[in-house]
Amino acid sequence: MSGCPVQLVSLRRSVSERAFRSPAAEGRPFVNLLTSSPLPNILDVVRVASLVFAVALAATAGASPLDEALGRIEAARAGVRTLRADFTQDKVMSLFAERMRSTGRLSVLLPDRLRWELLRPDPSVFILSGRTMRYRLPGARGDLDVRSAGSLGVVLGDLVGFLGGPLAQLRARYRMELGTPEGTAAGQTVVIATPLGADVRRSVSRLRMRFEGGRLGAVTIEEPGGDRSEIRFSNVRVNEPLGSSPFTL
Repeated sequence: MSGCPVQLVSLRRSVSERAFRSPAAEGRPFVNLLTSSPLPNILDVVRVASLVFAVALAATAGASPLDEALGRIEAARAGVRTLRADFTQDKVMSLFAERMRSTGRLSVLLPDRLRWELLRPDPSVFILSGRTMRYRLPGARGDLDVRSAGSLGVVLGDLVGFLGGPLAQLRARYRMELGTPEGTAAGQTVVIATPLGADVRRSVSRLRMRFEGGRLGAVTIEEPGGDRSEIRFSNVRVNEPLGSSPFTL
C-alpha cells in the first residue's frame, strides 16, 4: 500500500514526458501518445495527470499508520531466511512480585522452524516444527502439542512470524495496534497484538513488541492472571547457514 503512490507518481511523470518529448529527438512525426491525433491534446494530458494524482492521494489517505508501520517493518527485513540471536527472559509473577531470569539462544528457519534453547539456570531445549514441539528438559524429553506448553508454547509458532515472517498473515489471528515507544531511540515501533482465538486467549492476553527497524528487539507476553514474560533479543545474526542440526535433539 505504501509503495503505490510512488509508482503512480512515476507513471504520471512518464506519461507527461512521453506526451511532450521532442519528436525530432525520436525521429518520428509529432503525435499525441494518448489519443493518436496529429496534435497534442493538452487538456487530455492535464486530465490524465490530475486523475493519477487523485488516485495517489486516495491511496495515501487509505493507508493507516498501522499499515504504514507494518509495511516499513516488512520492507526492512525483506530477504530474511534464517535468524540467530541470544535472549534474556524475565518471568514476572504478579502474586509474589518476584522476577525469575533465564538466558538462552534461538535459531529460526523460516517459515516455521524454531529452536528455543535455555542455557541458564536450567538447560533445556524446545524445537518447533509447525504445530509439533519436541523438548529436552533435565531428566525428560518427548513431543507435545504447542497448545499444551503454556503461554510461551502457545505463541512460539506466531513468534517465528513476528521475528521474520510476513506480518499480514498474523493479522488474521491478532488485533494489532500501535503502542507508545519507550525512551527516545530513533526507529522504534511498538506493536500491541491481542489474540483473537479463544485457544490462545486462555494462555495469552496480549503481546507487546518493540521493533527496531525490521528487527524484533523485545516482546512482553502478558497472561490473563497478571503474570508476564519479558524477552529481549540481542546479538542478532541474519541469514547465517543453519543446516538441519539445530532442529534435532
